[in-house]
Amino acid sequence: MKKISLKPWQRYVLVFLLLLAINGFLRWISPGEEWKDGNLLVNLVATAVLTAGFIAGDRVRLKNKKYKDKVEELLKNNE
Repeated sequence: MKKISLKPWQRYVLVFLLLLAINGFLRWISPGEEWKDGNLLVNLVATAVLTAGFIAGDRVRLKNKKYKDKVEELLKNNE
């Protein structure tokens, strides 16, 4: 099976949509009436904040991966 690779912006949009769906579902099944507030703006802002955290973490991960690959290549050359 061929591995699907997404561009970073596609990955971020997918994460945003998944987080929005999870947020809506959790608010829908919650027992408290104050959580069942159907305010889309609140859900969008909360999801945007979570997605921003994911983007920041992903950028750090990609930057560290680049340096890790470079260090591994240098270690292989020194053997």
